[in-house]
Amino acid sequence: MILERAIPGQLHRAALSRTYLIGLLAVVGYIFAYAASKGSFGSGFGGFPSNFELPIREPIDLIFDWSGDNLSWLFNPLSAAVDAVLSTFEVFLLWVPWTVVVAATGLLALRISGRPVAVFCIGSLMLIGMLGLWDSAMITLSLMGVSVLLAVAIGVPLGVIGALSDRLEALLRPVLDTMQVLPPFVYLMPALFLFGVSGAVSVFLTVVYAVPPAIRLTNLGIRQVPRQIVETAQSHGSSPLQTLFQVQLPLAKPSIMMGINQTIMMALAMVIITALVGSSGLGRDVWTALRRIDSGSGLEAGLAIVLLAIILDRLSHALARQGQAGQTAEASTVFQMPATILQTKSAGIFSSRSGMAGPGFIIALVLLAGALVIVSAEFPEALHFSMAGPVNNGVDWAAVHLYFITSWVRDDLIREFGLAPIQTSLKWLPWPATVIGVTTLAHLIAGKKAAILSAASFLFFGFGGVWDPAMHTLSQVLVAVALSVVLGMVVGIWASQSDAVESALRPILDTMQTMPVFVYLIPVIMLWSSGPIAGIIAT
Repeated sequence: MILERAIPGQLHRAALSRTYLIGLLAVVGYIFAYAASKGSFGSGFGGFPSNFELPIREPIDLIFDWSGDNLSWLFNPLSAAVDAVLSTFEVFLLWVPWTVVVAATGLLALRISGRPVAVFCIGSLMLIGMLGLWDSAMITLSLMGVSVLLAVAIGVPLGVIGALSDRLEALLRPVLDTMQVLPPFVYLMPALFLFGVSGAVSVFLTVVYAVPPAIRLTNLGIRQVPRQIVETAQSHGSSPLQTLFQVQLPLAKPSIMMGINQTIMMALAMVIITALVGSSGLGRDVWTALRRIDSGSGLEAGLAIVLLAIILDRLSHALARQGQAGQTAEASTVFQMPATILQTKSAGIFSSRSGMAGPGFIIALVLLAGALVIVSAEFPEALHFSMAGPVNNGVDWAAVHLYFITSWVRDDLIREFGLAPIQTSLKWLPWPATVIGVTTLAHLIAGKKAAILSAASFLFFGFGGVWDPAMHTLSQVLVAVALSVVLGMVVGIWASQSDAVESALRPILDTMQTMPVFVYLIPVIMLWSSGPIAGIIAT
């Protein structure tokens, strides 16, 4: 008994000692970095030796060149097919009168989520139209529709296969991890090589970026189905395929729907990236505003994207919640069901025909009425208004009259105490010391596997010839993370002590999380000019 009590205490003291050690190393490291930034230790040892670099880029370029030249027979038809489907979606959404879209969305929201969400959906679509962005929003929705359908068509089957095979799941995990952390811009070059400049490139980029949540949450949902329920179905003579379609998929529906919800959100985050390869819509509006440094127009287009994201989030979340409500009753009765009853009930839950028949009929009726009744398809220009002028005037005023604050934040706070010490120390240290230090820190924090991964990653920076850019990026990321953690903890603690603050913060945080990242760059560049400091502040 004494030994059992002593072991947890020893483990707690060991964990506490490790935390103190990591904190001490961080403090000592920062003091050294600040001294290095002041030139106390000389110019340093330089970066990674160039004669150690390996020719990694040339083989990769050859692979992409060969693929573009020799696989056109495969990718050209795929590109043409995707372009045709995308064009059909786009023409249809631009043909449907705006009143029909607003009414159908409101009725759907009323049916599956209630009156408050329906009012919000109608008001949001009206605001998008009044900002003069209706056509851009419909083009964005067409890209979203095709991309999400393809992502779900790929992601759900892969998630099912991964749930049924531990070996495949182990293979999928590192691939999905890489897809989720790889910057979207990295996909641009191979996509252009394979598909050329077309709508298919935008769909390809969006699908690759948005498909991981559908795979992961489908896999998770099926794996979380209680084993007893699966065994009960099998004991009634259900084959593995019948068990999958009649038991596991119906009970995993809430998780699958949440994966679709996350896929939709990630697809919307790509609308500006796709504008770089010729895609129209709200993404192009934001990108054009960024090139012109037009804060007002960028905010309007970004707000439209946020409203679309919230509408789609609320509707898909409501569908997932409906599946969750039926899951408990299904699981409690599955033990007593004969095979025929089990088949009927579970198939009904998965397809949700009873739940969606009403909204589907209403939407079809509204579309038919819109096609028969003569009504303007274009949003009336008489209802248009713009807030771009006042926003631009406000940013211009801040850039002039608040320069004493913005310059202090840029030069005396972030550069003096953040970016300069870390950037200088990373350039000063010899590269073996950097690799060993990062590996040791990773081992103290996360263990042996993380240490090996960290060492391999930093060695790749050197052998791949990107050591200096990687150190610059690392310094900016560390400063941005430190500032975000400090501000986030202060505001989070404040919100935890006040319901009023928490209620006021919730819509602000929702907007900040769904606002395209490029929208933040426009006012930041105007207030702090371009450069690494502007990137840190926007981050």
